[in-house]
Amino acid sequence: MAKLFLLEVYQRAVEWAERIETLCESVSKGNHHLTDQLRRAALSISLNIAEGSGRWHKGDKKQFYLIARGSAYECVPITIYQIKRPGTQGQ
Repeated sequence: MAKLFLLEVYQRAVEWAERIETLCESVSKGNHHLTDQLRRAALSISLNIAEGSGRWHKGDKKQFYLIARGSAYECVPITIYQIKRPGTQGQ
């Protein structure tokens, strides 16, 4: 478990989820469905890295790391959309 906390990718994923939370707090309430999806996808990155790092078999690890990567890609269009929306204060 301690090795997980030393992984730079894990640390960055946690930081990303924190930044997304800040962004979502600045978004209007009218986009709850998007902020909810973005929060879940951002958190999913670190959760899947953590779960993958706890697996013994390489195939299992790889599967969770690929899911984490997919969650990161899922965040991109929603983040861009939220930042471009008028009235959004977060970056």
